[in-house]
Amino acid sequence: MVWRHMLLIGTCVMLMGCHSGPSPCETQPSLGSDQQQSDTSKGAVRLDNNSRPQFPSPTGEERLAVDGTLFDGGVVSVSKMHNYTEDRDERHRIETGTFKGTRYRVYYSDGSGSVQGLPGNTLDVVRDTHGTNWEIRCSVDKMDDTRYCTLSRGGLTIGIWKDGSHFVSIGYQHYPGSDVTVRIDKNVPITAGENVGFSAAQVEAIVDQLQKGEMILTRYQKWPYQTNRDESCPVFGFAQAWEILHVVWEKTRAR
Repeated sequence: MVWRHMLLIGTCVMLMGCHSGPSPCETQPSLGSDQQQSDTSKGAVRLDNNSRPQFPSPTGEERLAVDGTLFDGGVVSVSKMHNYTEDRDERHRIETGTFKGTRYRVYYSDGSGSVQGLPGNTLDVVRDTHGTNWEIRCSVDKMDDTRYCTLSRGGLTIGIWKDGSHFVSIGYQHYPGSDVTVRIDKNVPITAGENVGFSAAQVEAIVDQLQKGEMILTRYQKWPYQTNRDESCPVFGFAQAWEILHVVWEKTRAR
């Protein structure tokens, strides 16, 4: 019966085309559209033509437990994406909006997302230069049902650990025994051994400076070459991204 119903919808699309009435042939709104079809207590929820009451909105359980929206003014859209691993289409809820003047996008399915990292960026995967936005990732440890989330840009990763503590990581595949260093603006560089990482006090100092600073410089050595790899980037949007990350971490649940 499900396939027959879907076949009828496909026939409707081919024979009837689209019109202004509420039907399965309605044109899907883009993520950038201002059109809103229904409201929640916090923000607008926009559904595509595959998300009518007879269809489930998301595919499977979502990693984020959200009632309404994450932030006031946020807009939730349902988008169909293809899972190439399992060769099937899935529906995912995505919240987009502006938080304290900075654009954001968060996927409820796994807690991943992006936050604007330059004044002119729009979170467009084609128009924005790769690596110039803050990227959010969340994971759940299936062994003990704990979760952690990270915020990254270039070689810098800042995160919230399972117990709520913070951590900072620079680069990857470090040369054994080398150092990792962070410098924000003209502050004194903060250095740690790659095998032990930054202390809790150093992490909080880095986070505090990032929220007030303008530029960050990172340095580490990548195996097998014992040479410094320096990378600098603006910290635009970090303060907002850090707040967004905490909200996402709090909403993340074990699957």
